[in-house]
Amino acid sequence: MTNEQGEDVEMVLVETFDVADKLYALLLERENPEADGIILRMEEEDEEMVLYNIEDEAEWKAVEAAYQELIAQQG
Repeated sequence: MTNEQGEDVEMVLVETFDVADKLYALLLERENPEADGIILRMEEEDEEMVLYNIEDEAEWKAVEAAYQELIAQQG
C-alpha cells in the first residue's frame, strides 16, 4: 500500500469480519504494528480479492460498530 507521503508500506492482514453480507479486512503496518490499523472492504473480482476504501458514512458506521463488538468479544 502507499501512505499519505507516497511511500510504500507493507501491510499485514490481521483479521477479517462480515457486516451485512460484505467482507472487511483489518490491516496493520508490518514494521509498525502499534500504529492505527486500516479497515477496508474486500471484494472478489476475477477470482482475486481486491481491497476498497469505505467511502460511505453509513457503511463506515456499521463496520466500525461491528469491529468494536468483535474487539469486545475477544477482550
